[in-house]
Amino acid sequence: MKTNLINVFVRFLVRFGVFIIVTTPLTQIHAQNSANAQDQSVQEQLAALRKEIADLKRNTATPATEQQGTGQNIGGTTTKENLLGGTRRSLATPRDDKQGAAVQGDRTDSESRLSLVERKQELADEESAKKAATTPNISFNEKGLVFKSADGNHALRLGGVLQLDGRTFIDEARDDASQFLVRRARVYAAGTLWKYIDFRFMPDFGTVDAQNTRNTAIICDAWLNFNAQKEFQIQVGKFKPPLGLEMLQSDQNTVFMERGPVGQLQPNRMLGFMPNGLLFDDTLNWAVGVFADAPDNYTQTLDTGGGYNIAARLFARPFVNDADELAGLGFGVAGSYMVGDETAASTAISNGLNTFSSDAGNTFFTWNSTATKNGAAYRINPQAFYYYGPWGVQAEYILESQGISLSAGNSNVQRPIRDTSWAWQGTLSYNITGEDNSFDSLVPANNFDFFQSEDPDAVGLWQIAFRADQLQLDSDLFNQPTSSAPFASGGAAVNARGYHAYSLGLSWFLNPNIRAYLDGVYTIWDYASSGTGANAAVPSNNQFITNNEFAITGRLQLFF
Repeated sequence: MKTNLINVFVRFLVRFGVFIIVTTPLTQIHAQNSANAQDQSVQEQLAALRKEIADLKRNTATPATEQQGTGQNIGGTTTKENLLGGTRRSLATPRDDKQGAAVQGDRTDSESRLSLVERKQELADEESAKKAATTPNISFNEKGLVFKSADGNHALRLGGVLQLDGRTFIDEARDDASQFLVRRARVYAAGTLWKYIDFRFMPDFGTVDAQNTRNTAIICDAWLNFNAQKEFQIQVGKFKPPLGLEMLQSDQNTVFMERGPVGQLQPNRMLGFMPNGLLFDDTLNWAVGVFADAPDNYTQTLDTGGGYNIAARLFARPFVNDADELAGLGFGVAGSYMVGDETAASTAISNGLNTFSSDAGNTFFTWNSTATKNGAAYRINPQAFYYYGPWGVQAEYILESQGISLSAGNSNVQRPIRDTSWAWQGTLSYNITGEDNSFDSLVPANNFDFFQSEDPDAVGLWQIAFRADQLQLDSDLFNQPTSSAPFASGGAAVNARGYHAYSLGLSWFLNPNIRAYLDGVYTIWDYASSGTGANAAVPSNNQFITNNEFAITGRLQLFF
């Protein structure tokens, strides 16, 4: 009897000892896992609990043939969701009811813990959303200083443009042609109010006054654009009219330092009202507006009370939404018609008539001080561009016809003529470093890093370009009303009728904000065919236009 009791007691101790030996490490492991679980982030707990529930569901899942569902497509994969609210036991995988109950209990406990963690995450997300809804977004990068309201209805961008130029003329008759200058010094504020009202305000401090002695400030852009529908918008204020292609291109994005001659036969900026929009999935841009008349290649600040222009433009990019070779093709036509009489109008520059200059910036034609616009004027301007990979082509033509009159002495006798002048230009550009070419801003694939890296591709964007162009003024400006008193100030002795020019340019985009230009421009003057004196058709030796002009120009530009 005692032996049996002893045997029973020994077996009990052995079994109990084995139990302790086996369960103790498991208990420690479980405790360690629990401690580690407390240190896990909310997202890690969620992932672990979801995996646990998924494993439990796999143990109790009913075959798909016994499921009923909607067939809803989720993430591209068709799955069937159980509409019965529960999971039926699989007939193909029988198991003990107690085991099933235990598993179900584990699932319920895991799902409860998952719900608590998910609720904590939801509360944290709600708190973050409330904070974001009242906190504006502020950033400063290559696009300038940008402020955005928390509700997404308002935005403000602050930036600027600085252009520092140097011009050198080879074998020029006058030394004062070569110079350094601040070409543009602009700051701007642009943005959106109440989601649908765009605005822009930009003064320029780099403009030279009429005496060419000092810089003076002017307002370049000051406009509002109401854009509730992209198909029909309304722009009002002071801005570029819908005319020339290169004129509408931003100053910092033009291929060459200075625009070609087409821009000299149209106003730069005008005061006006312009409905505009994008049609047919952004493939057609249209604009038509009414503007106070302004001199050619000039930024008009005040309405002089003279004539008014009706300007319109249609520009199509029929393949812009296609990823093929024609996606970069655009073409269109623009025109304007001036109604009214500017005889009584007076502006800062010779009664509404501006001077004309070469591509490199030398003035070659100045109006008689008594000349003034008189009667209707019109312009026609076909235009096109094409960009494919690193290549870009841009071309346009303009014809301008305007009524001009001349007051002869004190009698104020009007002698009107029809001044019909024209110009054309074509530009070919190629990005040597391979980036895609564009009418808009170019961005280097690899910014120049100022020798701080051994990356051989960190060279910025390099572009080479060629342009040919021509400008011809009406010959009547030199022989009407008479050759001794023409519309050209000083006649043929000090003015040219026009020019042919050929330009070769090299641009280096160090990064999206800094660009360096180097242009060579060769100009062949077209002299007037009539005048007075023995050599009236050729200007005298002390004029800028005595010799064919060869200029080397450079620019350092900062834009943001």
